[in-house]
Amino acid sequence: MNLDEAKKISRYIPNSTFEIMEMTGHASIFFRPKLFSQIVKNFLSIKLWRNS
Repeated sequence: MNLDEAKKISRYIPNSTFEIMEMTGHASIFFRPKLFSQIVKNFLSIKLWRNS
């Protein structure tokens, strides 16, 4: 799947965000764990803030 297809699919997932992690492969959680963690933290903080 290429980025354009992934971006299109993400539009159909409610409350989702689309992030591109540079310099990673399919195992981005292992190649860039700090960046991955920051993206997850940001996502959760936005979702928790909206629901409070």
